[in-house]
Amino acid sequence: MSVAKLGELVKKRGSYEAKMTQFMTFLKLMPDSGHSLTPSQVLELEMRVSRLEVLYSEFDALQTELELLSEDVDERYSEREQFETQYYAQLSRAR
Repeated sequence: MSVAKLGELVKKRGSYEAKMTQFMTFLKLMPDSGHSLTPSQVLELEMRVSRLEVLYSEFDALQTELELLSEDVDERYSEREQFETQYYAQLSRAR
């Protein structure tokens, strides 16, 4: 695989990571757990969680491709581990 293609995949992964950051920011702006959410906030949160689940599937496929093509599998795996840690932490917080 060409270096250009590998770079393209890494760049695309960056966009997934940016979307995860946007989700984390959204959750930080939500009311504390001691406060009730409005029906509109609940609906928005449900839609965002649904989108996050799709994002994870897309990230997983892309990251698998990167890991298969990479010479430094340990580095690629640590990137997967970091994303997954954020994903599960944020998903559990949202639910």
